[in-house]
Amino acid sequence: MKKVLFITAISSLIFSSAVAQEPSRTFNFTITSEDLQVIGKALDERPFKEAAPVIQRLNQQVQSQVKPPVPMPTKPEAKGTE
Repeated sequence: MKKVLFITAISSLIFSSAVAQEPSRTFNFTITSEDLQVIGKALDERPFKEAAPVIQRLNQQVQSQVKPPVPMPTKPEAKGTE
């Protein structure tokens, strides 16, 4: 129930006319990966033309925050006697 109220509040904020008049304004949210999946599923139900740019921006933000995997150290090659 709390998530539904939160999403309703966010939707009201996002789609309010005050926010719509400021397209360059940005907001920062702290969400879980599960929340991001729900948002992604909701965007999948929207028309591609509308959802694709939003999905792309979300993906860019996620990728910038995900740490790249640390490569495993390689074994030094054994040096032969010459």
